[in-house]
Amino acid sequence: MLKLGIDLGGTTVTAGLVDENLTLLGSLTWDTGAVASIDALETRIAALCDALLEKFWVPRTRIERAGIGVPGAVDPATGVVGMLSNLALTDWRAAEGLSARLGVPVRVDNDANAAAYGEVRCGAAKRARSAVCLTLGTGIGAGIVLDGKIYHGVNGAAGEIGHRSFVPDGRACACGRRGCWERYASSGALALDAADFCRTRPDSGLARYLRQTGGAQAVFDAAQAGVADAQLLLERYFGWLGAGVVDVIQIFQPEVLVLGGGVSRQGERLLAPLRAMADEQEYTRDARTRTKIVCAALGGGAGVLGAALL
Repeated sequence: MLKLGIDLGGTTVTAGLVDENLTLLGSLTWDTGAVASIDALETRIAALCDALLEKFWVPRTRIERAGIGVPGAVDPATGVVGMLSNLALTDWRAAEGLSARLGVPVRVDNDANAAAYGEVRCGAAKRARSAVCLTLGTGIGAGIVLDGKIYHGVNGAAGEIGHRSFVPDGRACACGRRGCWERYASSGALALDAADFCRTRPDSGLARYLRQTGGAQAVFDAAQAGVADAQLLLERYFGWLGAGVVDVIQIFQPEVLVLGGGVSRQGERLLAPLRAMADEQEYTRDARTRTKIVCAALGGGAGVLGAALL
């Protein structure tokens, strides 16, 4: 028997087939589309799953159950999504609605939780009993796994680590606060810092890379090529990111801390400065057992795998 894993984002939605060996057999991604209602969203997701089964010649009778990771606050016990981030939909009875359309039981959880669970079961934190998985994207999301179980908090919204107040009276955040960690340490923040710099220095070496590549990747590329401005931006970025990473370790002391998102593709270029900061600043830096800081292993498949295994 197979499981369906669904990873719902603000711009795309991915469905994948996972077998009993925890292997992702194949997946299919569509644009989320302009969904103005819960009915339209469920119709879109069901159509994607049908197209996936058709693509891989899998009959519906082989699907045992399904799981979906969604951006927003979820009550995992009821499968109700209180607020669906980026899609302006509320009170979505996702488990009930999707189960009726797919014909199998459906489990629902936050997308960062699903990705974290995927990394714990199959990826960079495999066999760890405790892990925190940070996703560095436009913001910073987190999935927390304690004693092998996803930690949801009293209202299903645990893990909003990116909205920890980091700089008093700092940069305004979409959440309504100022100085949130993600406004300084997300890959989106690095990209904005680079764009702000290049507006005043349009002829700089960094500006040339930014025009070619764009985003946070341009800063890493320019720094590797020896562009001094990019190197200074990265040093400041690593300082913001590393300070928050040490805080996360202080609070949870997980076996593994996993860094995901596009910036995690930098591998050791990202990990080395963070590990150095942990060696200097971590409260338990002299302990025999310490948190391992690693990059995600599953890439975009983490959310699909984790959702299928919920």
